[in-house]
Amino acid sequence: MTSLVADRNDQAKLRSSRNLHEGATVGCEFFQACPFFFSREGASLSLVGVHRGASAFLLAGGPSAGTLDKEALKKCWTMTLNNAHSSYRGQANIIVDDPSRFNLSMWLDPTIQKFVPLAHFEKPLWDNRRIVSGEEWQQRWEPANMRVGDCPNVIGFRRNEKFHAGRWLYEDTINWGNHKNFGGGRSVMLAALRVLFLLGFRRVYLLGVDFEMGADKAYHFAEQQTKECIRFNLETYTKLQNWFTELQPYFLQEKFIVKNCNLNSKLTAFPFIPYEDAIVEASAHLGDHANERTTGMYRAYEEKLVDAGLAPKASAENHKVAREIKAPVSVRIQKCSTAEARFLDPFLVAISKAELHDDPFCHLWMEEIFPDELYSQMLDNLPDGRFYKELRHQDAIQADGRSSRLQFGLAPKEIEELPNGQKEFWSHARQALYSPHLEQAFRRALDAGLEHRFGKARKTVGIEPRPLLVRDISGYKIGVHTDIAPKVITVQLYLPPDSSQEHLGTSYYRAGAEPRSYELAKRLPFRPKTGYAFAVTDHSFHGVDAVTEPDVVRNSLMLTYYMGS
Repeated sequence: MTSLVADRNDQAKLRSSRNLHEGATVGCEFFQACPFFFSREGASLSLVGVHRGASAFLLAGGPSAGTLDKEALKKCWTMTLNNAHSSYRGQANIIVDDPSRFNLSMWLDPTIQKFVPLAHFEKPLWDNRRIVSGEEWQQRWEPANMRVGDCPNVIGFRRNEKFHAGRWLYEDTINWGNHKNFGGGRSVMLAALRVLFLLGFRRVYLLGVDFEMGADKAYHFAEQQTKECIRFNLETYTKLQNWFTELQPYFLQEKFIVKNCNLNSKLTAFPFIPYEDAIVEASAHLGDHANERTTGMYRAYEEKLVDAGLAPKASAENHKVAREIKAPVSVRIQKCSTAEARFLDPFLVAISKAELHDDPFCHLWMEEIFPDELYSQMLDNLPDGRFYKELRHQDAIQADGRSSRLQFGLAPKEIEELPNGQKEFWSHARQALYSPHLEQAFRRALDAGLEHRFGKARKTVGIEPRPLLVRDISGYKIGVHTDIAPKVITVQLYLPPDSSQEHLGTSYYRAGAEPRSYELAKRLPFRPKTGYAFAVTDHSFHGVDAVTEPDVVRNSLMLTYYMGS
């Protein structure tokens, strides 16, 4: 008689790698060769690379995530670890612990993609239901009469439990640490980063990754830990710190960038980025959906080329040629008005005379940018303080909660609010700062830095200028950072009344031997009519020491070129 029981050997073979504990190396070109994700029935799911090149946030359980403005996360893709979903529901959640430890509502939510070990599909779920007892609400845990595999949007993966840094990114199964036979220490965070890499994400920002725990500091959601669990977690954090330090060179080799949004985290293997900057960096490419137009979208491609000035009007033959045009980003040269030229001409001369430095990274130092008379007019026309708005940054928050960095954006609607004389002055200045001649001058001068970042594609990278006036007051500082990825060229023109503020200039740094360590390379003097410019790269480390003098005002003009279309 034929047995109706499935062949357990075949099933076990599917659910483990070639070896009992280890993954098998499949190399970098694994995308079509090896199944990584599975349905409840064991069918492979083609998810590898579906988020190719995108950015993701990884929200863990550390208390530091409790105070974050999670509303900002709604514009970004987020994966939560374990019960971190109880404070914020992202697009995905990953667990390795017993499924009964997690709320049933998460399991039943079809909008959350749930990544679980294959062995979890048949495990039972529990429900934390509220029941009425008299007039009081009570809670208790009880079986939900459901299994993990009964829920929507659940994805299975195969684990291994012997850590090898050199093949961790390229194994046929997903490592989550070491079995006790190999020293112990396993964590869902390891599995989460490997899953994110497989899905195609290439920038990951860590939230709530504190790597410290105590009786009064367990999670950012309601739950406690025993002394034994705290001790175990602290030991695991030590192992993870070592493992991530080993993995970081392989991450960088694959351009898999991981950054930590908690400055005080004990995990120092990855560089720090402020949460607000991470939100900007992760979402900047999305653009402004509210201002996108749909009118004209259905016109022929050739007509769009004509409208963009990238193809001549008309004939059928022209249209045929237009189909083969792959238009590079072009800069339109236009004639300047006399008023605009007052700002632009001396600026271009200063750039042409500026010396290019490559230590500690590619940058320009410009002097005598504007003639005395024009510079005096710039200072006289600086807007009154009531026109400036706070620029919120965690390094720039004073004791009373106000920001010590203020900004006046040189957008038409903001300039329109100024008194007539200042309105005219800054309107002409804005025209000069948006000049394509200025953009070309900076492209040429900083070509070496742009080549370092973009290679041969640097000349076709579209950039857009965004100028603003900045006013720093007592208490302002900014730690060592490189600038966020959407920035391509950073320019700052110093606007002090005299040379008494030389010590307030920007400092340039080199990366030190230890993670998150830097050595001072130079401090730029904050002098009248001077300024700097640099191409934003992975090593353009700079910062500003704390402004400690009371009632000090540090005025400057920032011109930032962002990644454009």
